[in-house]
Amino acid sequence: MVNSVPAMLRYNGRAELTGDLLLMCMNGSGPRTVDFTVFLSNTRATSRLLNPAAAATEALLLVDEPGAQAAVPCPASQTCENANVYQGRLAGQNSLVWPNVKLNVPSGGMQVLRFTNIRVDASLLGVPSSTAPPIMTYATLAASDPALNFNPGPVVVAFSGEGIHWQLRNAANSEELTAPLAFNQCAAYNEPLARNPFSTQVPDGVSFVVRVSETGSQDLRAMTISSAPAPSAEVRPLPEAQNVPGLMYGTESGFYDPAYPAAGGMNGAGLATQATRFIVRFQVPAGGMQVHAPVYELGRNSSNSRVRLIAANRDGASPFYAALPVFSPFNGGLFYSRQVSYVYEVTARSTPSPYLLDDIDLPFVIAHPGGPSVKPGQTQVSVELAPLSGDHRPAEEIWTPRFKDSGDWRPVAVLDACTGASGRVPGRR
Repeated sequence: MVNSVPAMLRYNGRAELTGDLLLMCMNGSGPRTVDFTVFLSNTRATSRLLNPAAAATEALLLVDEPGAQAAVPCPASQTCENANVYQGRLAGQNSLVWPNVKLNVPSGGMQVLRFTNIRVDASLLGVPSSTAPPIMTYATLAASDPALNFNPGPVVVAFSGEGIHWQLRNAANSEELTAPLAFNQCAAYNEPLARNPFSTQVPDGVSFVVRVSETGSQDLRAMTISSAPAPSAEVRPLPEAQNVPGLMYGTESGFYDPAYPAAGGMNGAGLATQATRFIVRFQVPAGGMQVHAPVYELGRNSSNSRVRLIAANRDGASPFYAALPVFSPFNGGLFYSRQVSYVYEVTARSTPSPYLLDDIDLPFVIAHPGGPSVKPGQTQVSVELAPLSGDHRPAEEIWTPRFKDSGDWRPVAVLDACTGASGRVPGRR
């Protein structure tokens, strides 16, 4: 019998963990060597390649639910006699294979086979809708030995979820913005900050708030579990083992045991490269208004913020957690200046609840010095889970998780050209 507890995928995720596939082997089939293959429907297998030369991935086959002390790992490049943890290989775009698996089902007994760390490209499934049937991913299990008599599936291993939603809100964070903010070229706005990013003077205050909301209780996740909170949001602690078979950890990592051998990269199997990130991007006319971003979420600081501004490339990727320097303090928040994109990562200091739908509120400040040197035009904003990844570009497939750009851009502010000596009231139509 093959079964699974389906996982909820973020619809634009390109490396989303499915539910484990579980096979119960019974009826005393005796010693045998079997090749197992998992075929996925409607999508691609995107489990991390840990040893490209051997097509060895992070996907593992656990025999009889081995605990940390009882595990005997077998890298994909080896043939092992007494192993109970086998490394899977990428066999095709939508399939993974575990060759030379040694089974010995005792008479009247059974063996439990768990296929874990299977990641898929959810962006190929389409965008889910509350008015349409759920979008599902199926897995079919095949075995090279016909004596293993089981129903191969297909079995549902995942549903496509909506991922994060985001909203533009007014400066007081009391309601949604219904129209872009209006500014005038001749009327300076937060001028001290516009002229000096280290300034502590922000006379016109916060301009707008970006709210990032979960639609599933685990859209925003830590990298791994933490036995204790990080000392602050400024650091990411070392990853911790997640090595209890079948336990749902609610993090970006899957089944992970750093004590496994380095051969084949098995000691990194299941480990994500970062916690959940999202990127807030701005399209601003060259020479136009500045948008200053918070380091922490609204009303929080390094001791309790659930996200932190980090250093990353324009797609939100970076090989490590690098907290950006703190510049100008304002109204309990801290701002970093003069970029067109800002990347936030879930912290290990105060992670979002795995049981509630969390909202993350980020206050942004618009600034410009006024005068004809400031270029008029519209400023747009986009919020996406990150890092962003193109269509199956191998260089980007080291990042786990990674996401497709949905292209959802919205106007947030307009800088109008001077309209007279008095100008117009900043921030209003």
